[in-house]
Amino acid sequence: MRNLLAAALLWATPALATDCLFVAVPEAGLPGFNDEILSLPSAAACMAACSGRSWCRSVDYERDAGRCFLQSAGMQDADLNRAYAGDPYDHFTCLTRSGGEDEPPRPGQGACSFVAVPDAGIPGHNTETLADLSLAQCQAACATRDWCRSIDYERATGTCYVQDVGMREAALKHDYGGDPYDHYTCDRR
Repeated sequence: MRNLLAAALLWATPALATDCLFVAVPEAGLPGFNDEILSLPSAAACMAACSGRSWCRSVDYERDAGRCFLQSAGMQDADLNRAYAGDPYDHFTCLTRSGGEDEPPRPGQGACSFVAVPDAGIPGHNTETLADLSLAQCQAACATRDWCRSIDYERATGTCYVQDVGMREAALKHDYGGDPYDHYTCDRR
């Protein structure tokens, strides 16, 4: 069980034909999917490079070295590593491409900045339950509901529990057997 609090933020790239809305997970990386490596001055430049490639699903940005790892998979496809020595990477997954079937709202249209708490959930506040979703789809479902304050995501089943309270209004539970859930509180922009 981890009590690590990692901020997951939504980033919008410039309006390109292949633009992405990124979910950021600081101090994490996605091992094994580095398809192209670039030297770039910022995480924003790294995300823009990904947006310009139709195959790119995510990036890891190595802050101190200025290296950008373009990847053909995202955090919805494989497990993130949050245990790199010195925490050199920040991970950014593209939620969707423009025109995608599960396109999330753009900033200013109900977008959230999600604060993630791994291996935790809020019991007793599941207002809506959605089945067979990716994490990105679950977050997009919350962002499109004005009343949504958080989600609990059950990793193994893809079950999304949409909630009308967040971790500021209700207590998180950290001792579910097998740690099946990750909690995400939505901070509205």
